[in-house]
Amino acid sequence: MDKIEILVEEYKLTNEKIEQFIRNQHQYLNTALIVIGGFLFFVLTKGIVYIKFLPIITALILGFVGYHYQRTIGIQGYKIYLEKSINKILKENVICYAQIGMKQMVYKNIFGAFNLLIYIGFYAIITYITYDSLPETENVALWLSIYIILFGVLIFAGSQIIGYAKEVTKRALEINKAALIE
Repeated sequence: MDKIEILVEEYKLTNEKIEQFIRNQHQYLNTALIVIGGFLFFVLTKGIVYIKFLPIITALILGFVGYHYQRTIGIQGYKIYLEKSINKILKENVICYAQIGMKQMVYKNIFGAFNLLIYIGFYAIITYITYDSLPETENVALWLSIYIILFGVLIFAGSQIIGYAKEVTKRALEINKAALIE
């Protein structure tokens, strides 16, 4: 295989990984809703005292989805590197989907921002309902502190996605220019 064939094969693999995340995202969210619904049923049948764990479960699920989203954004950054490498060999811009996609579907996508607001709102509503439902015997201040810390961790982790694809592209270009990895 020559260099162009290897790059094209790698490009196909990155496409498959990105498409796999998109297919799985709906499954992740549906599973999350089932878990949260099941937990609420458990709370209603076993006692309200367990509701204090609902924001923790929600934060874990949102963290899981966020991890896979960040991973996919990283793969998208690597795909941009592959496009640039292929185009450089061919000496023309034959492939540019990932570069356009990042600009239009990630950086300038109002629905993506709206989706993020929905996740933030969902966590806030779950936290409020939980806070409002906590029995008086619970240490409300402690649980509220835990929920706020989890929210801060989710925001911090989410902020790490900003510029992640560009960083992956930059690192791939640097590795390409460096000596061969042994």
